[in-house]
Amino acid sequence: MRELLQRTALWLAAILIVSAGFWALSSATDALLVLAISLGVWLAFNLYHIALMLRWLRHPVPERVPDGFGVWHSVFMTLYRTMRNQSQSKKKLTHALERFINAGEAMPDGVVVLDEHDRIEWVNPMAVEHLGLDRKRDVGNQILNLIRQPAFHTYMKNASFSQPLTLSFSQPRELVISLQLVPFDSTRKLLLTRDITQLERVQTVHRDFVANVSHELRTPLTVVGGFLETLSDMPRWTSARCASSCR
Repeated sequence: MRELLQRTALWLAAILIVSAGFWALSSATDALLVLAISLGVWLAFNLYHIALMLRWLRHPVPERVPDGFGVWHSVFMTLYRTMRNQSQSKKKLTHALERFINAGEAMPDGVVVLDEHDRIEWVNPMAVEHLGLDRKRDVGNQILNLIRQPAFHTYMKNASFSQPLTLSFSQPRELVISLQLVPFDSTRKLLLTRDITQLERVQTVHRDFVANVSHELRTPLTVVGGFLETLSDMPRWTSARCASSCR
């Protein structure tokens, strides 16, 4: 743009100098005629290239950038390089997005991408299974309208995501899911889900086992303790009788 303005100024200056020369060497009429013709040629030249650019802008394809003359050649080459760089950047972004989607599809954990208003932008198949979502129907809906458990609503409103949240689901089948929200840019968030049903069952069995063992150990110890307290309340017994009773 700066080059275009500079060359335009040079052209106008040259036209004025030539016209002034005609004015000095000939007559004012000749000078005005030369000025008018020069300005007309310059204006037609620029209008032609502007028309080329407007026609190209209707269908801006890098390979079809028009070839201009003078400063317009530089303008069109700048457009071509800009379009080519944008096309390459778009291809790189598309490939990166495809890799992200492919990686997300293959992940063993669930992934839900949320926008700044907690609306679903994308969800992988595992999150569909964990949360009972529908990929076609639920994209664009708020996650709070789809997961109605109070604990999840509290988790989202408190905005404290350092620790995961455990939720139990009964539909379509019984699942225990660990969820954690991870902000990944200024507005978006990742909702990560993991099926911990088997782990929760193992921990439940472990807790029940410990409770049963503790009860089984506590009962005989209580009986022995009560028997010893009874003996201590009977001072007439001799040490020999106590020892015999204990045997």
